[in-house]
Amino acid sequence: GSEMCIRDRLGALLSLTGGAPLQVLRAVEENWLEDAEQSVAKLVELKQRKVNPMHVVKHWAERPLESVLNDIARACSDLLHLGTGAVQPRLFLPRVRNELQSLANDINLQGLYRFTDELNLLRRQMSHNLNSQMVLEKLVTDWLALTRTANRPGVR
Repeated sequence: GSEMCIRDRLGALLSLTGGAPLQVLRAVEENWLEDAEQSVAKLVELKQRKVNPMHVVKHWAERPLESVLNDIARACSDLLHLGTGAVQPRLFLPRVRNELQSLANDINLQGLYRFTDELNLLRRQMSHNLNSQMVLEKLVTDWLALTRTANRPGVR
């Protein structure tokens, strides 16, 4: 019943925060889990070309840029684990593993490493008052390029 639901949620929160208890409190207050899982859903929709990229930018722009970048970074970390076939990987977002797996299945790993490097660079530059709109547009555009059919292995 509800106890299982709470345990499941707590487990998911601990995964998300890398097991840091104080971060869990902040994560609950700031709704990190739902936001992060929704970000994965957006990445899937973008990959499948089921959503207007500018709608995603607009949606993400309503949140603090740092939170969005953290979400995407966690998703990318999970994708790298799944894409490289790690055995029993410790995922940040285990509840959306199926969605992550569908993203990882035919992703270009070299491209994903590049995308992740770029993302981490942006996260380090957060203190420089980045233009959120431009950063988000760049990320969405880069993700669309990364998930273009031609970039996938075995597709000519």
